[in-house]
Amino acid sequence: MNVSSVLNRAKEGKIDDPDLKKAIDAFPYKAMENGSCEMLDDNGKCKVYDNRPELCNTDVMFEKVWSKKMSKSDYFKESARACNNMIKYSELPKEFLIDEKQFDE
Repeated sequence: MNVSSVLNRAKEGKIDDPDLKKAIDAFPYKAMENGSCEMLDDNGKCKVYDNRPELCNTDVMFEKVWSKKMSKSDYFKESARACNNMIKYSELPKEFLIDEKQFDE
C-alpha cells in the first residue's frame, strides 16, 4: 500500500475508523504518480519529518487509532511491513527497508 492507495481508500469510503479517517482527511500532501508522497526528496527522505502529519507519525497513530485493536509490537510490525511495501512500490533504494524482525517479541 502507498500514499495514493490509502488516500483513495478513504475517498471511496473504505475506512471505517473515524480517527483514522480524520488523520487521512487531514493529510495535506499529494501523492506522486508512483504513489509516493510529494514530500519525499530524491533520496526518499521526508522533507517535513519534524512536522509530519499525524498519519505519518507511528506513535500518534498508535495511541489514537491502533491501541484499541492491537499491541504496540504488532502495530510496529504492521507499520514496518506497510512502509517496506511503499518503499518497494516506489522503487526507493533498498537501504530504506526496515528489518521487520526487530519487532518480534
